[in-house]
Amino acid sequence: MKSIMKRILALALVIVLCVGAIPVSASAATTSLPTISTSCYIKCYPLSSTTLYTNTGLTKTYKTIDKTTCCYIVGISTSYVKVRLSTSGTTYYAKPSAFSSGTLKNKTAIATYTATTSVSTYRQKAATTSYGTIDKGDKVYLLYEPSNSEWIQVLYPINSGKQYYMGWCKTGELYTGALTVSKTSATLSAKGKTTTVTASFPSELGLTVTWTTSDSSIATVTTKSTTSSSSTATVTAKTSTNGKTATITAKFYNGTSVVAKKTMTVTVGEADTWQMPMKNATCSWGDSYTNGTWSWGGDCTTWGRDNGNGRNYHIGVDLVSSDMTVYAAASGTVKKVGNNSVNGYYVIIKHTINGKTVYSFYAHLASYSVSIDQTVTVGQEIGEAGNSGSAASGGVKHLHFAIIDSLSSGGGYYGYATYFSGNKVEFKDRIYYNPIYVITYNKLPS
Repeated sequence: MKSIMKRILALALVIVLCVGAIPVSASAATTSLPTISTSCYIKCYPLSSTTLYTNTGLTKTYKTIDKTTCCYIVGISTSYVKVRLSTSGTTYYAKPSAFSSGTLKNKTAIATYTATTSVSTYRQKAATTSYGTIDKGDKVYLLYEPSNSEWIQVLYPINSGKQYYMGWCKTGELYTGALTVSKTSATLSAKGKTTTVTASFPSELGLTVTWTTSDSSIATVTTKSTTSSSSTATVTAKTSTNGKTATITAKFYNGTSVVAKKTMTVTVGEADTWQMPMKNATCSWGDSYTNGTWSWGGDCTTWGRDNGNGRNYHIGVDLVSSDMTVYAAASGTVKKVGNNSVNGYYVIIKHTINGKTVYSFYAHLASYSVSIDQTVTVGQEIGEAGNSGSAASGGVKHLHFAIIDSLSSGGGYYGYATYFSGNKVEFKDRIYYNPIYVITYNKLPS
């Protein structure tokens, strides 16, 4: 009998030891809050109407306050918080849940985060009047993130960390530097080519990511894999038409609410390739320019022209050749053709370079052979150089060639600006790029 009892006791001991070894679920909050006291208090507002008590057992009612009442928490325990209605007033007691649905009562936070930019805070979730500001570099304690909300409750320092504010801010604004995509642009050379992009976020936020495309006929996007802090997607080109672009968007969700959006521009076609728009071209201003600036930034008063108001510095290049045929300097789409008194016959072509849209401008043509919305490829014939427009009065037949950041609704661009230096200049609300730089390096100047 004793032997049986020993076996039973031994078996019971094993069971107890095994049960004791089973892990017990723990709160994800492992970051301790700063020590709160009468000198290091938390300024805050109740989540809604709440009762203040005069005893720690929360049985003796003092009065009810509403969510517009400014409070100062001067102590925290698991069953109550010490509350004052002024920094030096009488101490009362309230339920921790009156101020936060998170782990305030445990004196812990979900996590901490160092702010990468200034962020506005609010007394209540979804409020419209600013409460204060989290400054760049502040250590922020994350207290509570409601499901299906773009808001998060935070604790952040004021007065050099001597006191704290407890309030609400938008998750996407606080985490603007931590919600990222691995690429902001990509070029896919042909239909069927792919690239991957990863959206990342801090795991403590518990976010999910969905991917969308602005045009599925150009590029599609599908989720490839997910982790607790990232989502990776595959982007696939669906066309081989050069220069087509689509925007891939990563939406960061907390439940059903979008807290942030990040985008990537996808360009389909060969890598940006630019060439001179005339074969064996030289600069019509002379050999010294051909071997130098090609007239970019050149002062036209040196050869007898004065446009007035100091606007004498060339924001394009003037080209001539024994073969006056003009070719598309890069692949793109014709956006305007026409004739005016200054530029003469002209062609404007839209391109994408380095993920940005630019327009090449061909002026003083004798004729053009393309039409609006026509797709052209680099080196395709588009017209013939001439001396139309302002070049008609004794001007040598040549091509005025420029690259600009925006489309002229009237079809014309300035040819001269006031003095500038460098490979780009902003004039009359447009940016003009040095065409020789773009052709040489296949990129826009910085």
